[in-house]
Amino acid sequence: MSSFKLFCLFAILLVSVSEISGQDLHSCTMMDTMTQVARAACIASCALQRCSTGYCEKRGNRPTCVCSRCS
Repeated sequence: MSSFKLFCLFAILLVSVSEISGQDLHSCTMMDTMTQVARAACIASCALQRCSTGYCEKRGNRPTCVCSRCS
């Protein structure tokens, strides 16, 4: 299994556990240092919300995951 697929599975699992436990998971907190990791975590988070993609952006000087193409 490729490392990217493994990371995506880990990110989805992490987001799922976070949703179940009621904790707020900030997938884009590392967008300034690890852009690709933050983007992958954001996309995984958006996939759980039935959205096709997502991207990280600063809103009010705070990193935020913005989902798009949601069903």
